[in-house]
Amino acid sequence: MQHSAEFQTKSSGNLADDIQSLLTRLSSDDEDFVQGIQCLLCRSPSVVLFTQEQIDDLHMFRCSAASGNMCSVLAVDRTFNLSSLFVTMTIFRHRKIVWKTTLEAPIFLGLTMLHGDGNGKFATYLNFVQHCLWCA
Repeated sequence: MQHSAEFQTKSSGNLADDIQSLLTRLSSDDEDFVQGIQCLLCRSPSVVLFTQEQIDDLHMFRCSAASGNMCSVLAVDRTFNLSSLFVTMTIFRHRKIVWKTTLEAPIFLGLTMLHGDGNGKFATYLNFVQHCLWCA
């Protein structure tokens, strides 16, 4: 994934500038990771991140499309602290790859959401789930 130099900047420390930078990325034809930004009154902004390759992998391993031994469970790991933000991610086992030592499929990252809601409010996660369902 290559991005132009304008997208390789560090955080300004100002939330409004950071959101503007993300909105600029969202409208770029080169962007393939920032998929959605939600800004609502009195709520922390949230950003949904994934690539088309991650979506293709999820489609390949969903139980309705895969044979029995290729099916993988999509798990949601609710919240990790990342500075002042929280990260919620989906994970799944990539059934076409096997570790030599354990003979198990490795765990891959699916859709990810950055947000400021450490309390797990319904509206924050609804946005994320809607993106997950939209992509499925």
